[in-house]
Amino acid sequence: MEYIVLNPDEATEEQFISTIDANNRTARLMRSEIDKLRRVAASAKKTKKPIIEEEPAEQKEVIQQVDEDFEHEIEYYLSLIKEITLENIDEEITSALPSRKHYQYTRILNRLKLESIRNLKEIKDLLQEEGVSLEDLPDFQAEYSLELKKIALISKALEPKQAEEEQAEAKQNNLIFVPTTGGDIRILDEIDAIPAEYYDRFNGLFQSIKDGTFKNVQRFSGNSDLAGLCEVKDFKVRVIFVRLNHDSYAVISAFIKKSDNDKAYRTSTIKKYYDYQNVESSLVSNLENEEFMQLQRDYEQELFRKLSTSEKAPVLQKKGGEA
Repeated sequence: MEYIVLNPDEATEEQFISTIDANNRTARLMRSEIDKLRRVAASAKKTKKPIIEEEPAEQKEVIQQVDEDFEHEIEYYLSLIKEITLENIDEEITSALPSRKHYQYTRILNRLKLESIRNLKEIKDLLQEEGVSLEDLPDFQAEYSLELKKIALISKALEPKQAEEEQAEAKQNNLIFVPTTGGDIRILDEIDAIPAEYYDRFNGLFQSIKDGTFKNVQRFSGNSDLAGLCEVKDFKVRVIFVRLNHDSYAVISAFIKKSDNDKAYRTSTIKKYYDYQNVESSLVSNLENEEFMQLQRDYEQELFRKLSTSEKAPVLQKKGGEA
């Protein structure tokens, strides 16, 4: 029993679908065999010690964390792709995919492609169960056409020729800095209060938003108060942000996260997100304002200047009241 592996650049849609079915059957058979082996092992445990020790718990945790981080990234990109329509897919698909600089670029795109193939299969299965055709249901026909277009464009993004064109463009995203209720730029104030030993990590996170790699990106879920909010993360450090359009991202807060279950952290995040929502429309409306965008570039330059120093950067004069 082995899984079938296809070449994404050469396989047809029918081959992908049949392979998914075959691999699902293989997975079921494997689970059945694993259950049998577990029952045998449980019985043997009563009479003798196991010969092979389990892998260390620490190793399991690392593997599990890596897989969880990848799934969070997939959820983020799927959420962007779900907003695409047949009318805007040619313009929006590029900004909904990770930058080619992402170290798992090919793996992410192949997974996104597989999700669209799975959606096609679900549509076909549903129509077959109902005994109708795509022509009979215009809504399903449009959805089916959209998934086919996604697959075609993702496949194109995986081509070597496309890689050369993207490298020639090398476009950077805009960082839009969210102010506090007092008018200060929150992130600049937060960086001043963070130990310099964390600066390299924060620099990497902001750079990942700039170049579109979005390091360990994750959308907040399970809390309606944080719907739409995203974060990039590194060990103990976080930057929370919101996507404003195809190349502009509102950076809301940067901080050290000490615990995944820190109630104070969640309360603080919700408060900062509310503050952002109060100015969201103003930020969006000013994205075409060159004076506003130049000010954001000045803030960005100041941010990276602070983060590039090994010692604490000097605190600038405040513009307004405290947050």
